[in-house]
Amino acid sequence: MVPKYHIKPDGSLGKKNDVVCTGVEHKMGIHGSPTCSLSFGDNNECLGWLMGKEREGMKIMFQMMNEARLQCSNQALALSSSAYLHSVSYAKNRKQMPHVMKLQDPGAPSVAIIEHPDVKRMLLLQKANVEAMRMATYLTGYNLDVAHSSEGEKAKEAEALVEFMIPICKAGNSDLAWEMTSEAIQVYGGYGFCCDYPVEQLARDAKILSLYEGTNGIQSIDLITRKLLMNRDQYNYNVFKKRIQKTIEEAKGVVDYKYISPLVRGIDKMDELIDVLMKNLASGRLMQIFISATPVRQAMTMLAHAWLHLWSMVLCSKKMKELVGPLKGEERDKFIHENNEAAFYSGKVLASQYYVGAYFQNYFGKIESILAEETAIIKSTDAIFTGAPEE
Repeated sequence: MVPKYHIKPDGSLGKKNDVVCTGVEHKMGIHGSPTCSLSFGDNNECLGWLMGKEREGMKIMFQMMNEARLQCSNQALALSSSAYLHSVSYAKNRKQMPHVMKLQDPGAPSVAIIEHPDVKRMLLLQKANVEAMRMATYLTGYNLDVAHSSEGEKAKEAEALVEFMIPICKAGNSDLAWEMTSEAIQVYGGYGFCCDYPVEQLARDAKILSLYEGTNGIQSIDLITRKLLMNRDQYNYNVFKKRIQKTIEEAKGVVDYKYISPLVRGIDKMDELIDVLMKNLASGRLMQIFISATPVRQAMTMLAHAWLHLWSMVLCSKKMKELVGPLKGEERDKFIHENNEAAFYSGKVLASQYYVGAYFQNYFGKIESILAEETAIIKSTDAIFTGAPEE
């Protein structure tokens, strides 16, 4: 702790401490949170006090970092959700072009852009990812409470899941916040790039989230080393995998198997990847592990999100069927349009179907790219990055 003033033995204020603000930082975003640069001890008269015991700072820090990183995850969720909802509102009200099925009809009226297939794709992409971010953040926060309030194996498993999910939440959500706010801007078209609408600010504010509380590269290294490969018997991962397998069993007979099989395949491919990483660790191929850290974390994020979407399908499919019943086609669409609860659950199911059935297929390409063990990064030296001016 470095106070602004020196403290006299009697407790009264002395002269100012040797710490000065050297300037306010001019940032890309989060202008509502001003930050500055501080200079300590320019005149060798700065006094500070150690909080806690010497060389225990990192240990103390990690007691607070889980919650700090989870709050970072929550900020990413909030910005992404806000951008998504703004883009939905805009897409429902902005009319442009006839429907694609009536482009040959010169008299066809313009429709709201939410009717255009590519706009619907962007909105469903945002919805599916925002809901995955929300589920992952809430699940981790819940297990943080369980770990503190329970005992025995229940507390041990909850703590393991928290340890494993924290880097997935922090890095996964903050990566996605930048991507999803960008998608929201895209929905607006050129207007999204202008300050007249809020989404450009949400994107600028979101970028910091992949940088502070430990950059996402650090989160990825933390996941692949301490939380996975160096974790005794891979307990954290096995708890995570057990939860996925439990959801897979619960989904059988409730959810179409075409949405279950990707998770079954997904676990098998992750197990295969971890075996390769363990062999690299045993043989001392540490560089191969470190260059794989971010891709592995990205793949693990997708696996976690696919699991949560399958879990959501198990719960929401039942409720949707209760509400909608046997209705189909235009009759079903009319009912959903007039019934908010039916629309809510139908939206949940469709977002989950899109994520698992379409978006999650990218996971398998990600895994194969890691298993290829391309060494170009390892071979690269600073000399090959040509064209940059000398400083």
